[in-house]
Amino acid sequence: MIGVKTNGEAERGAVSAHLVATAFLLATAVVVCALATALLVRAAADPARTGRFTAFFPVTTPPEARLLAIVAAGGVPVRESWIPGGIELESEEPGIASRLEAEGARLVLPGLPTNLLAAGGCSGGSLADFPDRPALSKLRAGPL
Repeated sequence: MIGVKTNGEAERGAVSAHLVATAFLLATAVVVCALATALLVRAAADPARTGRFTAFFPVTTPPEARLLAIVAAGGVPVRESWIPGGIELESEEPGIASRLEAEGARLVLPGLPTNLLAAGGCSGGSLADFPDRPALSKLRAGPL
């Protein structure tokens, strides 16, 4: 029986085609995410840009240090993100992204027209909703 495929051989061919399609879709998704992130970082780095941003600090940075870094850079914390190390902030001072990076932020993205980065659980609220946080009392006390 030359040229006749058994049932097992046909199934292996179908699985192989599915793996190729899945790998292609994953590779496409990675490329699209990388390009979108690069465009967002470039938009945030615009020296004239003001408004809302999301800054990502190393996860090992204490929350108080993150807040102090944002205030030192001239920003106003709005809320924490559900992504570890991320804080949403506002600033009307141009060049906030470069100052945040100088204060230790690893990534600064411009505000998006969605609450996707801030959504999820308790982190969707404002930082003012947590008056018992030591960092907020320090910020209210004024400059060091």
